[in-house]
Amino acid sequence: KTELYIQEEAFAYSCKLGLLDGAVKQIDARAFNDTALDILILANNAEVLNDGLWGCKLKDVVCVRNAQFHSSATHIIQARGINIHCLH
Repeated sequence: KTELYIQEEAFAYSCKLGLLDGAVKQIDARAFNDTALDILILANNAEVLNDGLWGCKLKDVVCVRNAQFHSSATHIIQARGINIHCLH
């Protein structure tokens, strides 16, 4: 699968974004702000920057292995009740 590097505000305000084809390697700030994305698949050793998930409507994140969430990304995940599924 293709590994994706999602730049700052890349999909911000995209109300039709549903599924990305490939595993996400890095998510920059506000990449998914106010998007309709509900499932995110992270590549091996993916990195989610501080507010990369801010404002998104995610319900589930699938981690292939060793994902790293910066501190405020963890707070966003907990506050929004996003489910984390880790595969090994």
